[in-house]
Amino acid sequence: IKDIKCGFAHNLALSESGRIYSWGLNSWGQCGHGYCGDILEPKLIDVLKNEIVDVIKCGNQHSYCKTIDGKNFIWGSNEYGECLSTDDSRKPIQIDDQMSIQDTPK
Repeated sequence: IKDIKCGFAHNLALSESGRIYSWGLNSWGQCGHGYCGDILEPKLIDVLKNEIVDVIKCGNQHSYCKTIDGKNFIWGSNEYGECLSTDDSRKPIQIDDQMSIQDTPK
């Protein structure tokens, strides 16, 4: 295991080969398996199995990853717009097309 991140009550683990596993409380889909319901042991996130992930992050009830080729994915609770969508996302969604962050000079 290359990295582990913890949210409020869910976890992500990143393998040396760039695969993500998740487990824990999954009330908002923050584990990324396409459904709600707790995950009791580490489970591969199938939607991302063809991606090589380099970075993982956990929020309270949402999760994020970035692939080695620069793709950004987010999933879980969208109560405050965390997933850049109108609903909670129970599976990872690519958000690169939805991001329009401008760097502001100081």
